[in-house]
Amino acid sequence: MYNETAEYKIETISAHTLRHTRCTRDAEDGMDIKVLQYIMGHSNMKITNDVYNHVNEERAVSEIMNVEQRRRNKG
Repeated sequence: MYNETAEYKIETISAHTLRHTRCTRDAEDGMDIKVLQYIMGHSNMKITNDVYNHVNEERAVSEIMNVEQRRRNKG
C-alpha cells in the first residue's frame, strides 16, 4: 500500500481521487484535451480543465522549460 512507505501520506484514496490523478497525468503527457474530455465523459472541456486537470509548481516549471527548449531548437 502507498501509505505504508510514502513520505507524504494520503488520507483517503478513492476511485474519484484516481480519476482526477489519471486526468492530470494524461494531460501532463500531452494528451489532446478534446480526446481527454471524451475519455472522461465530460460534456465540455471546461469541466475537464477546471475540475480534473490539476497543475502544480513542478508541472508549471517543467512546461516552461519544455517551451524554452523547443524555442532553442527552432533557431
